[in-house]
Amino acid sequence: MVTKRSGSSEPLDQIADNNVKKRRTNSGSPGNILALSLQDLSELPSDTLVSYIVELQQAYKDVSTKLEAAKRELDHEVTSKGNAAGADMSKEQIRAKANKLADMMGSEIMKQMKWQPSCKTTGKRWVYSAMVPSVKVFFKLFKFGEEKKAWKQKKTSLEAFEAITGELRASVLQSPSEGIRDSRLSKWLIVLQIRYGYLGVTSKDITNRWNEEDLSFSVSGRYGLV
Repeated sequence: MVTKRSGSSEPLDQIADNNVKKRRTNSGSPGNILALSLQDLSELPSDTLVSYIVELQQAYKDVSTKLEAAKRELDHEVTSKGNAAGADMSKEQIRAKANKLADMMGSEIMKQMKWQPSCKTTGKRWVYSAMVPSVKVFFKLFKFGEEKKAWKQKKTSLEAFEAITGELRASVLQSPSEGIRDSRLSKWLIVLQIRYGYLGVTSKDITNRWNEEDLSFSVSGRYGLV
């Protein structure tokens, strides 16, 4: 027996089939794919799904390319403004800004020097990142001579680096008996075995990474018991 919808001469199964075909036709444009439900997608032919995936991949590449172009344009604008601001700064202002950044850098690096078991062996890595208002301030900060050839990474000796930041050393109470678990004994044993020491930068060289496009830099090294 064929069931018909009231007021219609078409069987219900024919109506359902027509609705599926209509959804396939209406969703034929990749621009409508985001509006498709899970059911709509499950009813699409495999070749249609493949074509959608290919077009979505291309759309993603196009958007990524535009975003990269916009980022480069913004970076160039930031650099141009930074260089323009640097050009307006006097030598005294550049020196004052570099000195302030040096103090901040040294302080933030020492804040990272906290006791870890690896401080007795390989040491612990530290990283400090910041931005500068201009290229001139960056070169003044690290006492680099301005070079015609662009660079992205350099090594600075620890001695030269601490001439900028001051001595990087922090006092620490170190306990070699961190593994004790007996609550009745651990308090007294730890107190007896705690000794006073210093943490400092142990790297012979400091790595300096410079990004002139966005006027940012990062320095890194290792610290441990000294």
